[in-house]
Amino acid sequence: MAGSDENAMTVAEMVQWTIRQCNSTKANTGRYPAGPLYTFLIGAGFSASAGVPGTAHLVATLEEFDRKGAGDWAKLLDETAGRTVAGSVEQIGERYFALMDKVLQGPVARQAFITAAVQWAARKQVQISMESVLLASILLAGAPATEDLSTNPGERAWLRGAFAKRAYTTNFDEVIPTTFYLGNQPVDVLDGPSQRPMSESFPSLVYLHGRHLHYDLRNTREEVSRAGAPNPEIPGPFAHFREALRHTGLIVIGYAGAEDRVMRCIETALSDPSSLLLGLWWCAFPGAEALHQRARALVGSSDRARYLEPGSKADAAMEALSDEVGLGWYAAMSAWHQHADRTQKLMKKWLAAQQVEALEFMSEASRLRARFRGAEARALLARRVKVQPVAEAGGPSLAADFLYGVAELLALTDQRGPAGVAYDRALALHRKLGDRRSAAYDLAGLGSVHLLSGRPDKAEAALNEAQGLHSGVGDKPGVALDLSRLGDLHP
Repeated sequence: MAGSDENAMTVAEMVQWTIRQCNSTKANTGRYPAGPLYTFLIGAGFSASAGVPGTAHLVATLEEFDRKGAGDWAKLLDETAGRTVAGSVEQIGERYFALMDKVLQGPVARQAFITAAVQWAARKQVQISMESVLLASILLAGAPATEDLSTNPGERAWLRGAFAKRAYTTNFDEVIPTTFYLGNQPVDVLDGPSQRPMSESFPSLVYLHGRHLHYDLRNTREEVSRAGAPNPEIPGPFAHFREALRHTGLIVIGYAGAEDRVMRCIETALSDPSSLLLGLWWCAFPGAEALHQRARALVGSSDRARYLEPGSKADAAMEALSDEVGLGWYAAMSAWHQHADRTQKLMKKWLAAQQVEALEFMSEASRLRARFRGAEARALLARRVKVQPVAEAGGPSLAADFLYGVAELLALTDQRGPAGVAYDRALALHRKLGDRRSAAYDLAGLGSVHLLSGRPDKAEAALNEAQGLHSGVGDKPGVALDLSRLGDLHP
């Protein structure tokens, strides 16, 4: 390998080097290699732009929990977001292992913490990133049963079809699976020991340290160092990983290296001349100093290992890679955008259908109130439980109008207390929206409730305010209604 400096290559240089190797194979065999040429190893840095807490954030959260002796994980994650954690990558990693052992004793407690961190991120933003979309697009192009999303099918199509179809991750989160699902694309996920073979026809994702959905996560020093699966007869994820490295090169993004089973697999493969045939390529951001000393030593000691696109974040590295294999950033993003647009239209259609039911409810409430149909009003109120969430989700205007309709039905069925509460809530929303006409009707209804409940002073105040608002918007029927009710106060 030769690059722009002694131990590094840009993505463009790496792809050109790969093409030369493939051209050599074609010259000897008459065809390009079928692939996959490469396997991806994805670490925590790959999920950072999706808002998933990194090791330093988790350490700060665990230390805060340890200091307080208790706490809500979501609140603690909020408190410690952005907090600086001093120390080298090795020191922060060791603190993480020690805290997992000290603060969270047992796999159930550790799984609860990791799941809380994943859910905390998911509540703040959609679990998808530009780099995860580009990774998914490359894996889809490399799997025989799925779609090549490139808009330039002839440009390096053979390279895209052979480049990669499998990724391994040390993460616990859902960013990569969610990305596939949001794009309406298939992915074969292996998140624990299994006798089921990995799919050869579809993109695959393997969780090396487990997934937050399960208890058998690797979080402590002992857990990340142990070999294989508990049952030697059932292949674990590391057996799959080591086998993949026998036949492909390895591209590492977002993983800093550690004293763990993952590094041992890579070291074993790199020392084996018949493994990692296309070498080891390690993306390091912001530079090699961000990696564990063991990873730096590995890359520096082998002529089959290189830093890839040094100094680039995961999104920049994946953008360069997708362009170089002829996929293109825009083509990949467009495919996800189109599916998101179709999903949004479908959701709007479903919501619109439900909102029609809410509007029909309000129209029927108005009709029954005008005709004093108390028995029918009770039957309509029974539908309130189903319709109210739809109205509230439809925005403040729909929610306010719905509350007014409910208040009218409650008043019609002589439920004065609940009616007054509903009128008050509708009034507050209509005032916030600046809807003076609707607020006037809320006040008129509230005035009637006060009148029938023996509160004449409150009734007069509400009806006078209603009359003023009705007059201000030129609603003559509304003014007449207010005057009629005021007349009941002073016969």
